[in-house]
Amino acid sequence: MSRVFVSGGAGFIGSHITDYLISEGHEVLVLDNLQGGYRDNVNPKSNFIQGEICNQHLVNDTFHAFKPDYVIHAAAFASENLSNNCPAYTANNICVGTSNLIASSVNTEVKCFVNLSSIAVYGHQQPPFSEDAMPLPMDAYGAAKAYTEALCRAAKHSFDLDYIIFRPHNVIGKNQNLADKTRNVVSIFIRQALEGKPLTIFDDGLQTRAFSPISQVAPIIASSIENKNAYNQVFNIGGDKEYTVLDIAKMVCAATGAPENVNFLPARKEAKHAFSNHEKLRKYFTEPSSKTVEETIAEMVDEARKQDMNPMQELPPIEINKNIPDVWK
Repeated sequence: MSRVFVSGGAGFIGSHITDYLISEGHEVLVLDNLQGGYRDNVNPKSNFIQGEICNQHLVNDTFHAFKPDYVIHAAAFASENLSNNCPAYTANNICVGTSNLIASSVNTEVKCFVNLSSIAVYGHQQPPFSEDAMPLPMDAYGAAKAYTEALCRAAKHSFDLDYIIFRPHNVIGKNQNLADKTRNVVSIFIRQALEGKPLTIFDDGLQTRAFSPISQVAPIIASSIENKNAYNQVFNIGGDKEYTVLDIAKMVCAATGAPENVNFLPARKEAKHAFSNHEKLRKYFTEPSSKTVEETIAEMVDEARKQDMNPMQELPPIEINKNIPDVWK
């Protein structure tokens, strides 16, 4: 089998990708700084290094020692709604980190670089988003992800490094961070419900998103390294059914047994409706059998009940204080 380097393998999506790769017999090395993920998420059969993808020397030394056949890049500061308040931090984490990984991939002759981007690159366009739409990001996170996509295309053009770009959206499942107050609305709701607090919803809760069980997403991303027909392509990946944020709040309350107690907060400057078209994905990949959104939320609640809640994480360095919601401060 192959050697696969997974950045962000202690995080939510990265840990599930690692589990799938291990189950298929691949040798996996995980690099993660443990800022958004946890050591317990890392598959014990993988090799683990705690460190920064922004550390060029560490990345370079790791690649030359491990000699990966493939790279799956899942590490990122992924707080889309906060990213405009810390644009330099976001750019350094995503743009510089990805640049280091691509440089080392070229230098060690990696066969394919799988880059996890985001539907944030589409911005506030009319959904459903399709891959041929021009990226028009409206936040620093989306802009940084669009930059990483351009890096992949440039590395293919200049150095013939094959790539696959996935644009996941609203992925949910076990191992998701319950201590992040700025992202992952399902995890935020679960923690609030289990702690007996009102569920906080920005705006009227009628925003729509197509929430995506991790069982629908991780197997495709992990197996893509061997799908040469998908090389040098961009794919939306995730759920097809749209839910309102209020729908999700009701599901969480039902799963936890909490009353439907909602605290509505002032609206944020975010897309009212954001979901993708997945017709292209189905032309290249067979979709795995997947749990439903309701089943996935129930699994997340069961996991949360069995663990001690970690303290809420501090915000990253804030460069612009304007318009930060009070509940995040």
